[in-house]
Amino acid sequence: MALEKLKLLTVWQCPHSTLLAELTSQFLTSNIDSTIKQLYFIDSTDRFPLQEFQDLLPPQDNQQIYDNVRIMTCLEMDELKIILGKLIQTVNLSRIACKKNKTASKSSVLVVINGLDVMFRNSMIKNTQSAHSLLNELLLRLRMIANDEDGRDFKTLLVFPKRELNSILDSTG
Repeated sequence: MALEKLKLLTVWQCPHSTLLAELTSQFLTSNIDSTIKQLYFIDSTDRFPLQEFQDLLPPQDNQQIYDNVRIMTCLEMDELKIILGKLIQTVNLSRIACKKNKTASKSSVLVVINGLDVMFRNSMIKNTQSAHSLLNELLLRLRMIANDEDGRDFKTLLVFPKRELNSILDSTG
């Protein structure tokens, strides 16, 4: 998948780890208007392609890029709500700073959520109704922050395993 084809909220079939590493490194190294690129990888399955990422962007040569990468583990929807709340707060503060101070660097954020299906199932064990409500709320928050007037600077990529995505597509017709 090409970086420019990413929509504000994109669902992606679980790619080979090399493709995911290529996409994230391409995002972090694309230099448009000297914006600061930030990657947030939220995962329930411990599948960040670290080796492939390091092969594409050696740490010793790209320290500043690595400073803008956050890898977080999240096992259920309540944890995801907390993480996304803090992330959205950070993005909003950055946008306010840019509006107040025209010389402040703009930032561009890519949020990759891998294993949302696992987080949802873990939350379903506790409370089915709450899990559905949280999922709707979190997806709405992600769309709202991306639809802001500067929405071009915030994109979300939801990564699902092939079998899980196929079963979702089959059930929706």
